[in-house]
Amino acid sequence: MVTSTLLLLTLLLHSATVLAWQNSWDRPLHFSCPENQYIYRVENRHDNYHEDRLWHHICRDLPTGARLGQCTWRNDQNGLDGLFAFRCVGNRAVVGVDSRHYNHREDNHRVFGFLCCYIVGLRLDDCYVTSFINELDKFFSYWVPHNHTITGMTSVHTNGIE
Repeated sequence: MVTSTLLLLTLLLHSATVLAWQNSWDRPLHFSCPENQYIYRVENRHDNYHEDRLWHHICRDLPTGARLGQCTWRNDQNGLDGLFAFRCVGNRAVVGVDSRHYNHREDNHRVFGFLCCYIVGLRLDDCYVTSFINELDKFFSYWVPHNHTITGMTSVHTNGIE
């Protein structure tokens, strides 16, 4: 009985996470973490009909003794095609994400902005860039290990592959 209850609870929790998208197809995304939290997990799902992704961000508390300082939105960090590489600088982490979807004839794409907040009482060092960690048209889920933050995002958009 304990095993079946645990399995059911696990399935219910997983289903709730999958359905908790923070935007709708072709609609804007605007998400920011509660006070003194930062984004540590990002999930998204692609749909070929909409040529868009649904997004889900999960936040984590800052370590004891740390707090968020000054925050600044850095809007429109990419164009409609090609490579973009964004990074919060100066001991700042990503605490929010904003995007608009464009459904033009050739460009089915999102333009992103990021909320970067200064972390007081914690020094961000040993930063590294991951390799590409998702596949075109596939579900994506990434989280940073404990005591790590997300400080930026790199992406490539190519019309020919859509």
